[in-house]
Amino acid sequence: MQGKESKKMVDAGVVSLSTSLWSFPVVLIEKKDGTTCFCVDYRALNQITHKDSYPLQPARPVGQDLVLIHVGFDNWLLANSSG
Repeated sequence: MQGKESKKMVDAGVVSLSTSLWSFPVVLIEKKDGTTCFCVDYRALNQITHKDSYPLQPARPVGQDLVLIHVGFDNWLLANSSG
């Protein structure tokens, strides 16, 4: 089954064959309802990934700062418009 499904996906242009060092194996799993689940096996990448000692700040506070900057700029435009 996996060979047929893989060939269909390559023929349809959904995936492409690769020999890149950054390519990862694809696994097609049949779910309980009979449909096929497309999974990428990242275990090899996980083994060589170095954990960051200093994780990034959560994205939400950064986004809030950008909104505040935008709102502040809009207020500045309104205060300094000649119209």
